[in-house]
Amino acid sequence: MLTKSESLQLKGAAILIMVFLHLFLNPSNVALCHNFIFLGGGKPIVSQLVKFTGICVGLYLFLSGYGLYITYQRNPNIQPWKRIVKLYLNFWIVFAIFISLGAWLYPNRYPGSWTAFLNNVTGWHTTYNGEWWFLFPYVLLVLSAKWIFRVINRLDFVKLVLLVGAIFVVSYLTIWLNRSYLYTHQLAYMPILYVSTLSSFAIGAIFVKYDIAAQLRERIPIRSIWGNILAILVFILLLALRAMSPIDAVNIIYLVLFVSWFIVIRKARWVIGCLEKLGGQSTNMWLVHTFFCYYLFHDWIYGFKYPIVIYAVTVLVSYFTGYLIDKVNHPVQRYVIGKLWKTTK
Repeated sequence: MLTKSESLQLKGAAILIMVFLHLFLNPSNVALCHNFIFLGGGKPIVSQLVKFTGICVGLYLFLSGYGLYITYQRNPNIQPWKRIVKLYLNFWIVFAIFISLGAWLYPNRYPGSWTAFLNNVTGWHTTYNGEWWFLFPYVLLVLSAKWIFRVINRLDFVKLVLLVGAIFVVSYLTIWLNRSYLYTHQLAYMPILYVSTLSSFAIGAIFVKYDIAAQLRERIPIRSIWGNILAILVFILLLALRAMSPIDAVNIIYLVLFVSWFIVIRKARWVIGCLEKLGGQSTNMWLVHTFFCYYLFHDWIYGFKYPIVIYAVTVLVSYFTGYLIDKVNHPVQRYVIGKLWKTTK
């Protein structure tokens, strides 16, 4: 099993990968940077590395499936509502702060019509912040988790791999072939978006069912610095191979490879500590970071010019903003959850 520390570390890695993705995915933003390292074809190195970062959402889904399946093993009657209420409370606090700030800085953009407001505040169609798209499909996953896990329990490993692969291929092709229609028809898009999240979520549960983490540690023991160096070289090779691949569909393979690599590699204490801290703030950082690099403070962020500085500033400002948000979020959650679940007991 993954330890609590390892789960937090993976969340920390996921948010670092996500911030990098959103900073350097768009070529127009990369063009604003002072790039001085270029790879094949004259492309800046950040434009090549960003191809690997497509695994970030898959990592969150993997960890959600992993954690929820452990909960399901302990009690098959998963009660999802507390988890959902806590997430929405966190979301609404961020929403209130940043949409109010947006309305002050850009009154023509925020809050817009009542329809736009309702779509965004529920997470149904997140036009205020496109990177909030994950909220509603995740809620659907949590609500349907126990039925997903029942299917996982009934199937053997080979059948699960085939089913997960089929779901991934069908959902990927459906979105890719119909993207122009789906992106403008939310009612049609949301069910397909939900299905597209199932594969990574199920992989997390499969890792628990077959205790793959323990098998990896047993079969690939790394006991020396030379083993770690070899593991790092393998990771660099994976980055290089992904940079050469033009197909985003391979991200699900790289998700499994990255998680497996992360489990077996030995990490320094300071790396573990940093990743745990970031993992503890990963939800807030996901909710706020693109307000800094896209929607409200784009020119300030890219004004730092150098990619490494832009990246460091965005990570740090998102982390400390998340820390301050938790000063409000934690007492609000304690009060609301205490009231609701005390009443319903």
